[in-house]
Amino acid sequence: MSVGLLQGLRREPVASRGYNFAEYKTAAPAAVRFDARSTGANRTPMPRRAIPMTKTCVRVLCSLLISLSAAAAWANDYQDVQRLHAAGQTEQALQAADKYIGAHPRDPQMRFVKANVLSGAGRGAEAEQVLTQLTRDYPELAEPWNNLAVLYAEQGQLDKARAALDSALRIQPEYATAQENLGDVLARQALQAYQHARRLDAANPRLAPKIETLNTLLAPAARPGS
Repeated sequence: MSVGLLQGLRREPVASRGYNFAEYKTAAPAAVRFDARSTGANRTPMPRRAIPMTKTCVRVLCSLLISLSAAAAWANDYQDVQRLHAAGQTEQALQAADKYIGAHPRDPQMRFVKANVLSGAGRGAEAEQVLTQLTRDYPELAEPWNNLAVLYAEQGQLDKARAALDSALRIQPEYATAQENLGDVLARQALQAYQHARRLDAANPRLAPKIETLNTLLAPAARPGS
């Protein structure tokens, strides 16, 4: 398969697009709702009073602080695994990911990060297994489908890549990365169709400019300074 397509498709580094992973670990306190009608211009201003700190209020505030602290700690765990992999310590990164997953089996984020580490290490079959299981366990997530599409495209399985991107976009129609990747896959499929048509009808003058245009579109982008 052309390098152009590999350059065009984009993986997601984390599966956090509009998704609250913290809800799988710590229940966040219910949001406090204010009655907007009390602010009308015709209402008599109420005297300002200090709100008594009841035991319930204290518990809610403590729960909120614990949730925020835990979320920050989890983010650091994800970043630690990514840093280890970026430093070339892939096995240590995978060990750290597995340790975290063992302690937090209901957290899909680290499993997603692990799949990216496996992909980056050339272990696509293992990454595919992790991502496929994520689509089953968390069907509300679009990112695993997007990254599965990248794996399929790298293997030249464009039909499967397109189907995976269609799944991602059914879950999240405004998912820009998946939309762009779908465009790249469709362009590659169009190129293959035109090339096949030229083999069948080499005298067709309309095919050459179409093939040239798509080859230019799918060519790797030039690196800055090159």
